[in-house]
Amino acid sequence: MAYWYFKDSTEQVDFELSWPLAKKWQLGLSSIYDLDESESLASEASITYDACCWAARISGETRRRHNAEDETAIFFTLELKNLGKFSTNY
Repeated sequence: MAYWYFKDSTEQVDFELSWPLAKKWQLGLSSIYDLDESESLASEASITYDACCWAARISGETRRRHNAEDETAIFFTLELKNLGKFSTNY
């Protein structure tokens, strides 16, 4: 959880929750809430499968835009682990 204060502007709270569902599966939830306007500015939910060499995540996100419609998006992320590491043995 985080608290944000922007000088002469607004106060916001950022919540994040990560919960293991089963071995290698994880649920993630997050939200940014504006205390002055009493409204949610952004919300996200995700589910992740984390294997030894790779991880896959599907997430959905909604963001509030001032003077515009809310934006909603769905993302798929594939993470390939341990690529790009260089090392030398002495």
